[in-house]
Amino acid sequence: MTHLVVINPAGQYSVWPRARRLPAGWRSAGFDGSEAACLDHVDATWLDLRPVTEPTR
Repeated sequence: MTHLVVINPAGQYSVWPRARRLPAGWRSAGFDGSEAACLDHVDATWLDLRPVTEPTR
């Protein structure tokens, strides 16, 4: 199963099954692959776990 790395307006990342509709407020972060590859990408990308004060666009 293919997954997507997704991001919300607070800059928080998650992994989501590609076949499922994204929840409101989440968007693709531009990376897809196996669940393990997506989790590795999140680990390498999301270095500051604090939410952003301004929503990302």
